[in-house]
Amino acid sequence: MKRSIIHLSVILLISIVPSYPSFTSLTFLPSGIDTPAHLFKIKFVKDAFLKFKTIPAWDNNWYGGYPIFSLYPSIPYILPAFADIIINNITLTYNIFRFLSYLFLSLIGYILIRKVSRDEDVAFMASVLVLTSYPILNNNYTIGRFPTSLGLLFFLLGIYLLLREEIYKKSFSKYIFILAATTAVFLQIHPMLFYLFVISAVPLVLFLFMLKYKRYIKIFVKNFLFVVIFFLLFNFQFLSSFIRNFFVQKPFWISYQNIKVEFFYSPVFGDTFPLYMGIFHASLFILGMIYSLLRKNFIVCIFGCLCILFFILTFGKNLPLYYYLPFKEQFDLARFQLISSLFMALTSSYGVKLILDRVRKIKNSTIETYLIIGFLVFILVRDVFPATYEATNWKPNFECSELNLNTSYRGLAIGFRHWDSYLLPTCFRIENIMGWFQQSDPHHNFTQTLESIGGLWYAHDDRFERNQNMTLFKNLLRLSNTKYIFFGRNWYPSYAKEVTVGSYQVDHGWNKEFRDFVNNDSKFKIIFSSEALEIFEYTENFTYCEPIEPVWINENYYINAVNFLSTDKAFPKLPIFGKPINLNSSTNVSVECIKDDSQTIRIKVDKPSWVLVKESYYPFWRAESGSKIYNAFGFMVIYVNSTETLLFR
Repeated sequence: MKRSIIHLSVILLISIVPSYPSFTSLTFLPSGIDTPAHLFKIKFVKDAFLKFKTIPAWDNNWYGGYPIFSLYPSIPYILPAFADIIINNITLTYNIFRFLSYLFLSLIGYILIRKVSRDEDVAFMASVLVLTSYPILNNNYTIGRFPTSLGLLFFLLGIYLLLREEIYKKSFSKYIFILAATTAVFLQIHPMLFYLFVISAVPLVLFLFMLKYKRYIKIFVKNFLFVVIFFLLFNFQFLSSFIRNFFVQKPFWISYQNIKVEFFYSPVFGDTFPLYMGIFHASLFILGMIYSLLRKNFIVCIFGCLCILFFILTFGKNLPLYYYLPFKEQFDLARFQLISSLFMALTSSYGVKLILDRVRKIKNSTIETYLIIGFLVFILVRDVFPATYEATNWKPNFECSELNLNTSYRGLAIGFRHWDSYLLPTCFRIENIMGWFQQSDPHHNFTQTLESIGGLWYAHDDRFERNQNMTLFKNLLRLSNTKYIFFGRNWYPSYAKEVTVGSYQVDHGWNKEFRDFVNNDSKFKIIFSSEALEIFEYTENFTYCEPIEPVWINENYYINAVNFLSTDKAFPKLPIFGKPINLNSSTNVSVECIKDDSQTIRIKVDKPSWVLVKESYYPFWRAESGSKIYNAFGFMVIYVNSTETLLFR
């Protein structure tokens, strides 16, 4: 009982430590780097419930949308929203729920493995592995290398104990463990230092070792081949990148850079996942699978198989099976990573059991204990506190009063990446036309259209030059039918510094280029500026593209359209969920669009009815007096109270 209490207390402390200083490294809510999006969603649900007494509809395309919650937000957003009604501090509520999510998830591992293994120590290690496995498989910046370092530590300890059993020479075995600990420290200080260490020191030591202990050459070769094969299986991108660059005869330095990028940032695990750490953690998983099979513990074997299954699903579109799955477009792969890592931790705990069984046979292992404690302290001081502090010690943008614009804008977004472009309407009452600049991103259809006009400015492309003429921007704005450009500055803390992370330059290299370009051109006028956002207006007149015709509203289209709503403040008359009063969904209404000129459009119907107008081109149309109109970004709903109504700019 006493040991259980101690273990549970340590689990509680470990749940807090990685989330310093504000509990931001939890699992059911994704990592802290996109905190503003999650905070807004919680606020969104809370406000909708208080003001409209209902749970709001959810946008399928939001980050986190998947089949079960395609129209409604998930439990991790609903529960904090209700709790915040009492707490009335959204940031505190969010942090509390992140912490509780992490803690409860670790307790799941503790309880399950305690029932399966009937071993208190193994159950404790299972909970620790749960706490440290999900951030490994999720592209997570918040926790830094803390979890992967723990996986590495257990792997090195297992290797040491296996060697100590086969070669029991007390002084020599300690040198082996010191060598392993030194390797781990090099991994933490800088990856390239580890490379140099492996290239120089490790082969020399192994060569001397084999000369002195020739009978162990076979054992070494067998284990070395296993590590190499395992490495290639988990990092096929590394090998393919090297071969590809070798045959196209690129310079050595470019080939080396690409290899380094593929090695550290393999798409199998996520953009910011250091693969060499994951191999050690996965090795612990394999030990657990082998040990559970030997002990005929098939429950743990099932855990391992489920881990492999869900891990395979995280490959997404890179997996042929993906195209045969139902609801594939709404899968959130991060959830598969979470489930996979949970089963991985439960199985890996049996690998820990193998290690613990050997530890218990060792006497007078003081030096090992001190090395482990020192290594843990080193990890906490170097990685956990600085990384989490930098990524979490800041305020979400939408809480800043200076960013509450009084005027709505519609424009082209530059300098925003991935899901953060969804926040533009919610934070700034602006409609974003394009927020993605990466060819690998699934949301770049509009950029492909723009590219056909003679070039587009990608985030990782060098085609844009400082002295390029205005044709590019004019074409972008013309196709977007807007004169505004939204430029994000330091939108997220991890992108705030001009540092290089793998293949990504955090400032992208073009932030300064763009500022200099527009500041030196009189056609651009800054109409709003803050720490996070600048809005530029292009003052020269040019011809816009043709508008899209209005569409008769039906039930499904209306629900999808309403899901794009952001806050009730911007659209007080349009319910966040449900139909406007007297909205009928009959389909027997004939709708005709007549464009009189560039400033007016007539909508004719054969009987009074609701009509949804897609504003994908001409923004901010107004209806003539007498017509009810509900505005939203990208569309508006009009009640045509006669057989004809007029829209004008």
